[in-house]
Amino acid sequence: MRLLVFDALERIEIALRTKMIYYLSIEKDHWWFEDKSIFFNEDYFNESLKDIDKELARTKEIFIKKHYENYGVDHRPPAYKTLEVLSFGCLSKLYSNLKNEIVSKDRIAKEFNLPNHNYLKSWLKSFNIVRNIIAHHGRLWNRNIDFPPKSLYQTEFKFIEIPTELNSLYHCFSCILFVLNKVSQEHTLKDKMVNLLKDNPVINIKEMGFPENWKEQPLWI
Repeated sequence: MRLLVFDALERIEIALRTKMIYYLSIEKDHWWFEDKSIFFNEDYFNESLKDIDKELARTKEIFIKKHYENYGVDHRPPAYKTLEVLSFGCLSKLYSNLKNEIVSKDRIAKEFNLPNHNYLKSWLKSFNIVRNIIAHHGRLWNRNIDFPPKSLYQTEFKFIEIPTELNSLYHCFSCILFVLNKVSQEHTLKDKMVNLLKDNPVINIKEMGFPENWKEQPLWI
């Protein structure tokens, strides 16, 4: 299960990175991540820059080394290079700290079939929690998510009835599947997850928050 979910989150991470690079570089410039004026919280902004510098310093990527060889080390590489070496958590923090008047903030959210930035900010935080659990080989299958995704009550796309246990894995898995349906339409997560649970009937899926009618939910049909 950890491997299935981790693969899904990697695809979402790539989509987020791509959209942030593209839309924000067009709206602002290729060094928008250094522009303090487009971010809410200055402390978070400074923390993000520190994280960026750490990632740039330790990366083994050839294109980063070549950039410094060609252009010197006095300035950070542009977004289309720098963001390639950032973690999912750092990307999430950058996005969440963008001011709401930045047009790209809502535009990126809608690229994930979400109504606005408030949803994407919440969902990314939840996804990053799950990713960190997996990355540290933690127990996942019956874990509660401390920061549950913001409930999506109305959408024109296939989703689920909002469960009673919002911090359940079922709710978070459903949100991951919802986003994945948009950014990686040929994925096989749903089929693999259904088969995994079918092949392991000893697992009590109620402990993950799965309702009895979960297979009848539009998202999981």
